[in-house]
Amino acid sequence: MEFERVGVKWINRAAQALFAGLLHLALLVAACDLLQMQIPPLAAGAALLCASALLPKRMRRIAFCVILAGLGIFLLAEFSEILDGWKLLANRLFAQSQGRQAYEYQAFRVSADPKDYASCMARGLLFLSMFSAMSITAAISKHRALCGLCALFLFAFVVSYLGVAPSVYAAVLLLAAVGVLVVKNGWIPAALCVLLLAVTTLGVGVFFPGESQRVSRWDEQLRDALAGQTLYYAQEREVPSPAAQMPIPETRNEPAPQADAEEAESKLPLILLLVALAVVLFVPSILADVHRKCVHRGRIGLDSEDSRAAVCAMFRYALRWLEAGGMQAGNRLLTDFAPQLEKDISRSYAKHFLAVLPIFQEAAYSAHSISPHSSEEMQRFLQETQALIWNKATRKEKLVIRYKYALTNGE
Repeated sequence: MEFERVGVKWINRAAQALFAGLLHLALLVAACDLLQMQIPPLAAGAALLCASALLPKRMRRIAFCVILAGLGIFLLAEFSEILDGWKLLANRLFAQSQGRQAYEYQAFRVSADPKDYASCMARGLLFLSMFSAMSITAAISKHRALCGLCALFLFAFVVSYLGVAPSVYAAVLLLAAVGVLVVKNGWIPAALCVLLLAVTTLGVGVFFPGESQRVSRWDEQLRDALAGQTLYYAQEREVPSPAAQMPIPETRNEPAPQADAEEAESKLPLILLLVALAVVLFVPSILADVHRKCVHRGRIGLDSEDSRAAVCAMFRYALRWLEAGGMQAGNRLLTDFAPQLEKDISRSYAKHFLAVLPIFQEAAYSAHSISPHSSEEMQRFLQETQALIWNKATRKEKLVIRYKYALTNGE
């Protein structure tokens, strides 16, 4: 059983590394296709950072800290080149957008030599690629679907804002990677999603080649409507000469309480927005900290050096798990609790409960210490109780166990 558990862990880690590398490469291919540049080998090699998902949790954190330190040193050492590279990449996107749309963008000023443009862009893309690979690998273990959705949102934002899109093959690769991440119910649904996406893309390409005039016309109308204010203020207007301006009457400014009230009322939405942002940013972390303290408070005594106190704490903690699972001992003898356990869980678990009950009674009502064997037996009983209740619980019951009884923090 131990070997099987270790094998499952390695398979999960390998799947996480594979998914992270796939999403990273799909984003890199789509970005280079948008920029109309070849994929730098070092940027593609940053996908090897996704192999850090194969490491155990502690080693993975150390690896992330080392990679972050390396990225910081790289950014400090090549800051001007990396910054110029980002500006050049943005200017290249703007140029692609201007080639397809009737809009002009203000390009960023670059201080580098024109002969160094290629190396600056390579450095900027390398930093972004390494940061992307590390971020995806760090988040994919617990937020697999969220990684895919964020990549899809970024792709949709670039396409909608700049009016440019990568080639069909790059878009299919990116959407396939997102589909594999979002679908969690095994390989077969993910493969079906990717197959459906490929068939749909090829079908649209075969039966509707070229540009759709109706969609293009609707897109232009929407862009014109959204850019109306910007175009209005961008137009050059004649500035009146000082002689033509109306003279300012020399009157005393009197207080206008109504204007002050209107100004305060106009600032009210901004204040409410700031309060809402503060609530969204700080309240979840405060609630998580309170929950973490509740979990820690409930586990006090489990690691005590006093064997009697540790055994009593483990048994009472196991009773709390049983209560969270809907099995409460109540005001009755603990020996009378065994038939309910046999009915609700299993006969073997009820026998295990009756076997550790004398250990708890000896620790609670006697003055001598408990043997290491008895302590280990009580610890095995607690672990068995936790596993049985957690695996049996539904999603709603797991939320009750985690937040009402504060028995686990989800780790």
